[in-house]
Amino acid sequence: MGPGPSRVYRIRYGASEAIAEVNVRAPLRLRATPSKTRNGRSVKFRGSIPGATAPGVRVELQARAGRKWVPFRTAALRRGRFAASYRFTNTSVRTRYRFRAVVRADPDLPYAPGTSKIVEVLVRP
Repeated sequence: MGPGPSRVYRIRYGASEAIAEVNVRAPLRLRATPSKTRNGRSVKFRGSIPGATAPGVRVELQARAGRKWVPFRTAALRRGRFAASYRFTNTSVRTRYRFRAVVRADPDLPYAPGTSKIVEVLVRP
């Protein structure tokens, strides 16, 4: 079984049949540029889901706030890629922000829901 999207295997032997469903989490990638910035400037988020070509799939960008992940932007997947930006406006002390991307279950997405690795952005006043 090689890499790829979720799939169903049907195995038959004589009169017996077994069905195995393989759920593969979305291989969501995310990067933020620049990784260091100042208050009042923007950061560009870019990411991809290899093998996801269906238009209209939504990717939710989230920021860590204490113990919770707070959504701040939603981007549409186009040819397996997405992009969004965020402008920092209220940073008064040097702060390290953490972000991630999340994709929910979607009938047009050949993967199970998944999250990206966490990316960090250092913001100075």
